[in-house]
Formats: sequence, C-alpha cells, structure tokens
Amino acid sequence: MTQFENSRWAESDFSQNYRDAANVFLPFRRQFIEITISFFEHYISQNSNAKVLDLGCGDGLFIPAIPE
Repeated sequence: MTQFENSRWAESDFSQNYRDAANVFLPFRRQFIEITISFFEHYISQNSNAKVLDLGCGDGLFIPAIPE
C-alpha cells in the first residue's frame, strides 16, 4: 500500500468535503483560477505550438476551462 492510500485523502468523503470547502481554506482561490485562465488564454492559446504540462498536483479543476 502507498502512503497516499494510508492517508485521509484517499477517502472519498474526506476529499470531497475539502473540495466543497476549498474557497474557505484558500481565500483567493477564485481569483487565482481567473488569473490562470486569463494567462492561458492570452499567452498560450494564441500559439498553436505551445504545450502545457499538467503535473497532476490537483483535482483537475482547470481541465474543463482549457479550450482544445
């Protein structure tokens, strides 16, 4: 078993409760999301050769916001 599997983050309810309350835990989360999407749209989406590396450090929040 991995360390992750032994943590509370592996529990579905615990992880979902955190995500539901993320704006409380991270007060400027909404602004960060808006700035990041704006940055992407301005700098990266204009370059058809640009590549974005997702390090897999989150819950996939930005995936639906990125145009194909």
